[in-house]
Amino acid sequence: MESLKLTQCQPGKYSPNYSLYPCRPCPKNQYSDKYGATNCTDCPSNFVTKATESNSIKNCTCAPETCIHGTCVIQTGYTTVCICNAGFTGKACETPTTYLIGIGILVGLLLVGASYYCVKRVKKHQKAAEYTRVELEMAEETVAQLSNIWSVNDDEVEFERMIGQGSCGDVWTAQYRDQLVAIKILKIKADDCTDQQLQEYKDESDLLRSIFHANIVRFIGTGKTVDNKPFIALEYMERGSVRTELDSNYSNKAMEYALQVKYALHAAKGMRHLHRINRMHRNVKCDNLLINDKGTVEVADLGCTKMAPKITSSDDSAASVRGSRAVGTSLFRAPEILRGKTYNASVDVYSYGIALWEIMTTKYPYFEKFAQGLTTAEILDQIIQSDLRPEFTAACMEDLKKLAMLCWNGNPVYRPTFEEIVPKLEKIKLSI
Repeated sequence: MESLKLTQCQPGKYSPNYSLYPCRPCPKNQYSDKYGATNCTDCPSNFVTKATESNSIKNCTCAPETCIHGTCVIQTGYTTVCICNAGFTGKACETPTTYLIGIGILVGLLLVGASYYCVKRVKKHQKAAEYTRVELEMAEETVAQLSNIWSVNDDEVEFERMIGQGSCGDVWTAQYRDQLVAIKILKIKADDCTDQQLQEYKDESDLLRSIFHANIVRFIGTGKTVDNKPFIALEYMERGSVRTELDSNYSNKAMEYALQVKYALHAAKGMRHLHRINRMHRNVKCDNLLINDKGTVEVADLGCTKMAPKITSSDDSAASVRGSRAVGTSLFRAPEILRGKTYNASVDVYSYGIALWEIMTTKYPYFEKFAQGLTTAEILDQIIQSDLRPEFTAACMEDLKKLAMLCWNGNPVYRPTFEEIVPKLEKIKLSI
């Protein structure tokens, strides 16, 4: 009788505990290939079934994720091998094939071409040594040209007018290769610069050279003036800074909400990219947010940037740094900098919050405190001791106001990152 019970369920079904009824279909990814089964067998690892009630291991086929970008081949013993599509590699064909870019490609192609050309010449003229020497000289010359691609010759620059002055240098407009550019010139000759000044100049030019982003001012090159003063050539921003636009066009009225969000979003995207490459700006303010002729805002003045580990937690000393000197504009500095404590990239978020307040109100930070007769030192003391922040006007957009307040929180842990700020602004943009 017991034997009769065991034979009731057909392959593809099972009956637990030897019960006569009901016979249940094997679930997906399992099979039963005998009569009277009390359970079903799992398909091998990386195998699935397309339907329930599978009656053979042959119904088990490769799982979709086994070969993400390729064809799965079932081998003897029900193991799998992936045959990857063009452009992918890896055990599951999950990794795109990458190629060298930039200088590596150019130099590599040049050397391959030179080698091929030399072989052909040797076969034809039996003068391998001579032609190899010629081609290597050509390769060396090309490599040298690539290494100097960012070099700007002073005889190609026609200075026009000074448009800005700073403690370290002046900014001029100039014509360079039939385009208008901005030239940032150090006030000190190269021979008279301290090691620190030369290092800061090199750090800024190296950083700019490595960045290409729609919301960061484009780098053109470096050079020296005829009197040996180092300079950096940058994209010229036709409409000046956001601060200039606020002073010129919005001295007696608020900027349109849509334009406020646009400027805030562009600046946040530029800062997000800087933080993604582990750089702190340390001087975010409307004076350093420039506008081109198409109305795009781009982050500028990277002279105070510093390498910084990505933010992890407030008590992780490896994620913080202490500057050797005060940097940035005092009224935009985060409290932890004012206190001389260690800090991380969240100080840029604090400064961004103050700049966002500038955009919303068109005013200068703490203007009402200066009107009351307070000095900068007294205001900074209130920022440290009393958590003083700029005051909003009634006309401020509520969503932007809340965002600014989050950004300038006195505790760095509670400030959002630019990875979080950008989607917040994009959501606000859609709501306008």
